Amino acid sequence: MGIEFKSPQAANHTGRQVCQELAAGKTGVDVAKEIVSQTDMSPHQAAYLVVYATRVYCSQYADQLAASST
Repeated sequence: MGIEFKSPQAANHTGRQVCQELAAGKTGVDVAKEIVSQTDMSPHQAAYLVVYATRVYCSQYADQLAASST
C-alpha cells in the first residue's frame, strides 16, 4: 500500500491511536478522514490503515467499521 512509518514504534502508536479514536465513538470513515488531513496518505491508504489497525490492535471494533461503511 506504500504506507511507511519512521519506526516500528511509530506504526504501533498510530495503530493504537486508531483504536482510541474508535473507542471515543468516531466512525472508521471519520478516523480515515482525520488521517488524510494530517498526513500525506491517500484516502485509500488511510482506509486500509484503519481496517488493518483495527484487526491487529482492537478487533472488538471490527463490527463498528462494517456499520460505518453502509
